[in-house]
This record gives sequence, C-alpha cells and structure tokens, in this order.
Amino acid sequence: MVTLFHDVIVPIGLFAYLGHYLGVQIDLTFIVAVLTILGYSINDTIVVFDRTRENLLRYNIKEFEETVNRSLNQTIIRSINTSLTVVIVLVSLYFFGGETLRYFALALLVGVVVGTYSSIFIASPLLVEWHNRSVNKIKKRKKNSSELCQMLALGKHSRKACLVTSAGFIFDSLFKICYAYLN
Repeated sequence: MVTLFHDVIVPIGLFAYLGHYLGVQIDLTFIVAVLTILGYSINDTIVVFDRTRENLLRYNIKEFEETVNRSLNQTIIRSINTSLTVVIVLVSLYFFGGETLRYFALALLVGVVVGTYSSIFIASPLLVEWHNRSVNKIKKRKKNSSELCQMLALGKHSRKACLVTSAGFIFDSLFKICYAYLN
C-alpha cells in the first residue's frame, strides 16, 4: 500500500508542479495514466512477492531476508527489461505522439520508472521489515505467555490456566503464520 501511494504521488506531484509553473491541465488522460500506473505497479510488485512465496515453498532457507533477496535477484532482470521496453515506447509516444498524448506519455513514463524503482527497492525491504516485526511480536507474546504461566504456577488453578494461555498463544501464532504465508 505504501509503495502504491508512492508510485501515484510522484506523478501527481510532478503534474502539480507543471500545472503551477507551465499551466498544464489535468484532464481525463492524466486520470487514465494514474490508474494505469497503479495497475502496472501492482503487477510488478506481485511478480516479486509471488516469486518470494514460491521460493518459501521450494527452498528450506531459514532466513526470510535471504529468501526475499534470492527472489529479488531472480526477478530484477525481468522487471528492468519489461520497464525498459515500456519506457522506449513511452519516449516514442512523448516525442512523436502529438500534443494530446504528450502529457499522458510523460505521466506514464514517470510512473513506470518510479513504479519499477519502488517494487524493487521499497516493497521488498518493507516486506522484510513487516516479517521481522511479526516475528518479534510472536516472540514477545511467547515470552509473556511463559511469564504468565510462571506467575499462575503460584496460584490455585495454575495447570489449567497455563494450558489455556498456551493453547491460545499456539492457536493465535499458527493462524498468523498460515495467513502470512498463504496470502
């Protein structure tokens, strides 16, 4: 979500600047360009994340960062080649497409470049950071759960309370792990 916002806000900012200083109007073609940028960015990010998911299932790598790095290395050439092909077409449209297509091509050109950059250099590090935070939360809950069991061990119904607390933690952890890896 952060990368999609980043991919859309940069062309909007450029056109706000162009509108203020050069009088460029935002019209329907600009809205189409922004929606196209959004779709292109989603597709490019999904390619990287899908390869990460495949590598998680295929390889038994203990470090999540290594899996993401391997996935990124496997898809970076594809992403750059696809983007360069689109950039060549958009540069041709910008120079030879006429006045009506000039700002449409400019918006798409900026969006494709920014979208490729963000899917490679922003989305993957955010995925790793999100994963690390999730793991730290699970570790913290596990620690809190074991501390609660130790505190309850001094009480009257300690064994039952400890089992209920541990079962709740295990169910919650399994649910989050399955949800994270299946989605």
